Amino acid sequence: MLYDVGMSNNSIIKIGDTVKYRGLFGGPIKEVKVEGLTLTQYPNDKYGTDVSAVGIESVMANKVMFSLDDGKWCYAKQIVIG
Repeated sequence: MLYDVGMSNNSIIKIGDTVKYRGLFGGPIKEVKVEGLTLTQYPNDKYGTDVSAVGIESVMANKVMFSLDDGKWCYAKQIVIG
């Protein structure tokens, strides 16, 4: 499943899903697979509880750190959700 514009608020993102993200300092949008998800207590936090899936509401609140198959990680605010 590819997450992009038009996600509903009751969607979830799971490990293995394909997402689009933009690097923190700009650059082109890349399509990658999610290898890990960390649910954080605060926005823009890197540490928290490793989980297998997150609700889109947590992503929109920027309380998720994504580990990606390109060897990088990103904050939820970098995920393209529209």
